[in-house]
Amino acid sequence: MKKKILTCLAVAGLITMGSTVNTYAKTDAYLIKDSKSGVLYQYDLETLKNSFLDYTEYGKAPFYEEFIGKIQSFGGTYAYHDSTKKYVSFETVSEAFLNAQEQGKGFSLGDYTESSEAKAMTGIPETVKNLKVTDGKAVYEDMKTDGSSTPEESEDLEVISIE
Repeated sequence: MKKKILTCLAVAGLITMGSTVNTYAKTDAYLIKDSKSGVLYQYDLETLKNSFLDYTEYGKAPFYEEFIGKIQSFGGTYAYHDSTKKYVSFETVSEAFLNAQEQGKGFSLGDYTESSEAKAMTGIPETVKNLKVTDGKAVYEDMKTDGSSTPEESEDLEVISIE
């Protein structure tokens, strides 16, 4: 029970940290990694905030509950995504946050990910599992890391000769 409460408080802190951003580049998603399979799960920040509020009010919110389940299973946030389509590692952000605290400076996740200090991650797979809630159920969809959705079925291309 104590672990669940601490996890909820930590997530609430992350959500709060992300929601105070007023910059051009905006943190728009959190990523969690299953280190055994290498699969990355992506969670839209606005949806997560709204789902967290639903959970605190109604005690049920599939998006938030799925996010918390993955946090507990895989040990925390792996990376952040911002609106410039850049992925920044949790370790990089944590280091910058701790440095700011040591220097007595404020820290904004959005300002940091927008800065040249925040190096884009390399080695991100071409697709991530993006969580959506459909008819009250959590469903993961493949999403290309460039932000586009991957098609469910690919159309066969027909070769036409022009002679």
